[in-house]
Amino acid sequence: MPETVSLLLAAVFQKAVSSVRHPMAVEISNED
Repeated sequence: MPETVSLLLAAVFQKAVSSVRHPMAVEISNED
């Protein structure tokens, strides 16, 4: 399903950007 792939890629991209801008945000989001 293309939509699911797009959503997954978007989520991974956002996490990558967030980790670059806020390295500590990754550890915090892991607790969610």
